Amino acid sequence: MAVFRWRHFAGEIILWAVRWYCRYGISYRELEEMMGERGVAVDHTTLYRWTQRYAPELEKRSAWYRSRLSFSWRVDETYVRVKGRWKYLYRAIDKDGATLDFYLADRRNAKAWPRVFGDRGGLFDACVSIYDNVEPVGSWGGNLRGLYAEFLDEAAGLLGDDRLRPAAAAYRDLAARWRAVAEVALPADREPFAEVRRLTGELARLLALGDAGRPRAAAVASQLWAARDRWRSEFPGGDADAFLAELAAAVGAVHEAETAALATLGRALQAR
Repeated sequence: MAVFRWRHFAGEIILWAVRWYCRYGISYRELEEMMGERGVAVDHTTLYRWTQRYAPELEKRSAWYRSRLSFSWRVDETYVRVKGRWKYLYRAIDKDGATLDFYLADRRNAKAWPRVFGDRGGLFDACVSIYDNVEPVGSWGGNLRGLYAEFLDEAAGLLGDDRLRPAAAAYRDLAARWRAVAEVALPADREPFAEVRRLTGELARLLALGDAGRPRAAAVASQLWAARDRWRSEFPGGDADAFLAELAAAVGAVHEAETAALATLGRALQAR
């Protein structure tokens, strides 16, 4: 953005520093520590100058966005140059691409994102976003592996080629493994996870009704947002380390199944 031209740091980093200071009422030295935890070394006096320069601009430009709600969250990883050195940038982003949180690391590391959730803040939101993206009731329509399995079965029948049947079975197994990830992220037998599942499904049903469902949908969306906000700074699931380990195992199983399904489909197509 032109407003950040000639600045030493990226505009996105400056914006987040200013936002954190204005939103949470912390000191500049505390903000310096927060930035350092995310791999950004910046002095508290620089943070002061940023706030004085950009806080009014942020207030003016953010007015239109305040009424917009997003219930989807995902992880993005990229490689960027910082002060002449290449680093890995991990970001938590919403469905519109806006950054929710970030972490800079010198090396690619599977433990980078657990560091973002070191204080467990935002972990519950991440769980909700996983469920929202995987299950059909979510705003992203869920994963399509089961639908693709049905397509392969139909294609096998229409083409008279049973070599596609194993691929269809592999994608059905893959769909089940994705559902297992969603179940780990938001277990149906534990609160407040079950409440958020119910509200997510109810919101999807009301939105499908069109204009007739909008008044009630707005109320349900407010309840869903309140439930997520209630647990934004802590994790209600007990032992977070055990939970992350279980979730990692489920995601690892998905990765293996994705690789196997793609390989099975590739063999079937090569044989035709």
